[in-house]
Amino acid sequence: MILVADQQLDVRELVGDVRRILDEVDMLEGGGAEGLLAQVEDRRSDVGERHGARYVRILV
Repeated sequence: MILVADQQLDVRELVGDVRRILDEVDMLEGGGAEGLLAQVEDRRSDVGERHGARYVRILV
């Protein structure tokens, strides 16, 4: 689920960003759940800034 606050986004661009995030998460080695959450948190803020959204929340 992706929740974007108060923004109209180019959905194709956002979907591409989310796919890249998930590909990177799949490539993580070790780290367990904490490493996974840290990676998603870092990327979440990057996507939000790129799309000008107040926040983008990605629930995995």
